[in-house]
Amino acid sequence: MRLLKNIIANIAGKAWTFVSIYLFIPFYINILGVEAYAIISFYATLQTFLTLADVGLTATLNREFAKATSTDFYRANLLRTFENLYLFLAILISCITIIFAPQITARFLKSEIIQFEDIVFYVRLMGVTIGCNIFVYLYQGGMLGLQKQVAMNVLAIVFNAVKAGLVIIPLWFWRDLSVCFYWQLGCTILFCWIYRTRLNTYVSLAHAKSDLRYLKPLWRYTVGMMLMAVIYAANTQVDKLTVGALLSLTDFAYYFLGTTVGHGVLMLAIPMGTAFLPELTRLFSIPDIVSAKHLYHRSAFLITTVSSAVAVVLLFYMQSYIAIWQQNTEIAQIITPLSRLLVVSFLFLSIQLVPYYAALANGHTKTNVLMGIITIALLWPGIYVSIHKFGLVGAGLPQLVLNGLVTFVLGGIIIRKFLKGEFLKWLLRDTLVPIVVSVCIAYLLYLLFSCYEQGYWTLLYGVVMGGAIIGINGVIFCRWYSKISLRKILTRYKVSK
Repeated sequence: MRLLKNIIANIAGKAWTFVSIYLFIPFYINILGVEAYAIISFYATLQTFLTLADVGLTATLNREFAKATSTDFYRANLLRTFENLYLFLAILISCITIIFAPQITARFLKSEIIQFEDIVFYVRLMGVTIGCNIFVYLYQGGMLGLQKQVAMNVLAIVFNAVKAGLVIIPLWFWRDLSVCFYWQLGCTILFCWIYRTRLNTYVSLAHAKSDLRYLKPLWRYTVGMMLMAVIYAANTQVDKLTVGALLSLTDFAYYFLGTTVGHGVLMLAIPMGTAFLPELTRLFSIPDIVSAKHLYHRSAFLITTVSSAVAVVLLFYMQSYIAIWQQNTEIAQIITPLSRLLVVSFLFLSIQLVPYYAALANGHTKTNVLMGIITIALLWPGIYVSIHKFGLVGAGLPQLVLNGLVTFVLGGIIIRKFLKGEFLKWLLRDTLVPIVVSVCIAYLLYLLFSCYEQGYWTLLYGVVMGGAIIGINGVIFCRWYSKISLRKILTRYKVSK
């Protein structure tokens, strides 16, 4: 029941994060313009690069808090130690951004409308905000490790609503981009304090002491996670930086819109994987390999089911959905081809999640780091050449090819290392079956719905399509992996009637 509650809470939290993004982007564009929205989008890219060390430390804290052998005394002291490290990182991040803001602006933010000096000022505000925001990540990691994911997601929903939604009110009266970044900074400081206060109710910091000796047995895992964070940032942000460097700020905005659509595939997959990780960590640490295998297959099948359902719905109704979302058919026509490539690419990323989390649950980062380095070596030149040859849409092609290859190579290596004999079951049952079911059902329903009115009705068609996919795959899941017997449920229903 706790795992189910955590999954639901994570889905709700992550779903609201995605919904808020899709909901508020049209307002930003209408109020501030496409180029101003591109600068807001660049903030997300910059944040990914400037919080690389944080990712490693947060993942380490999450894992240590999740271990069955960890005591409250150890957790409190470890958290206090990490807080001191984060203070140093926050100052470092802020100083680096303030100093190098002119160079960052000149290299990646070529605007024909907004003054260079204004963009430099915005970048500096971004750096200070990011420096404060890493503490939010730290406290979220602690709450996730303690499996207090319901409380964490409630706070995350409120945080995102205030940060991304309520800012529209002052922007409506003062149409100045600096208002947006001042608002981000204020909200971040406020919610950093709220998160810390909440975590303090679970792990009391009243008598906690910082001690760097706690980090000695953890440094290998932490460094591995940092390397993986660097690789992740390079793999997921190099395309945006390359677009920003080679094309206009308007093209950067269009590309970021396309990646936002593609991220919809991960809307349910990531929170489900996040919920499974602490339990996988616990099972491998006991160790209970049989239960770990069972949980691995269940999570892989479920994540592939929901991500493939979202992916095929988007693929069939992409242009209609973007036109409805942006209320602009021209933008929809521009970014639809790119968005389709990115949807398939992100589907592969969602399939990688469970092998990736299985490696983290065992404290293993070497394989992920190695695969990431190989991917970067091929991705950067591939994107550069592809953009010159195909333009904006070319940035998505190398990602699609490489993500497809890495998915199955990574899965094979991790499964053979920690779950021997389970590769074919993962490949065929957990991955291929739900995808084939999703594509077949979606295609048949698309042919049926094409006979009727389109436009806004495609929203209903997509819901029906996704529901049918999840329903059919749900029956298969119950037959293979669940203790629930559909036959018994139906028999009891008939008897009660």
